Amino acid sequence: MSIDNSIKEQAEAFINQRFKSIQDNKGSMELPTLLPLLVMHLVPLQDFEAGREIEASQIRSQVEELSPQHTEFHLVNSGFPKSIFNSDGYCVYNGEEICRGYAQIFRNGVIEATDASLFGHIKMPDRYFIADRFPYELMILLNNYMQLLRTLGAKTPVLLQISLMSVKGVKMQTKFSRTSDVSIPYKKDVLNLQASVITEFNDDENYRSDMKKQMDLLWNAFGLERCLYFAEND
Repeated sequence: MSIDNSIKEQAEAFINQRFKSIQDNKGSMELPTLLPLLVMHLVPLQDFEAGREIEASQIRSQVEELSPQHTEFHLVNSGFPKSIFNSDGYCVYNGEEICRGYAQIFRNGVIEATDASLFGHIKMPDRYFIADRFPYELMILLNNYMQLLRTLGAKTPVLLQISLMSVKGVKMQTKFSRTSDVSIPYKKDVLNLQASVITEFNDDENYRSDMKKQMDLLWNAFGLERCLYFAEND
């Protein structure tokens, strides 16, 4: 189904507004925003256009039903997750005294995921992170979030936006590159990858090709040709 460009623009404006809230530490949970942070948004465009409203109790029941089969559903390296109802819908989060990330499911079906643990420990003094597990872990998140959207009765297409925050001066290193060289340092505080559109739910619940597009863009931003985790024909 084709979506009017104005709806896509409204969805992108919503994402930008939410991203600014996270930058100001006014997202669903307070986060250690001085650390590099991953932010992922999934917006079912038809539902967004129609102003769909999902009961928060329905969201919780679907999350709980999905979680036993997908232990990594909530967040990467989540440990034992907690959850809470809020004015936007339902939020699953991790961390004891400090929240390391959360997954907010809005009543209109939008999913907002944040994670400060994906980067592991930034290696000093050069400020670089090892990105070898990025593609694998983000693929798990995307696959599971798309399955949740499906169980909630969301409709495709789904707008996918991945962003990084607090990454100025950070470099990337990966064993998947042809050399062991560290990438160039990223020059801005925020990296917004170009949004992509997932046109259909996949019966095999595998969105590898969609994540490949995003990871190639991420590797390009750090001066590398492409993400070699994936084969060229993936």
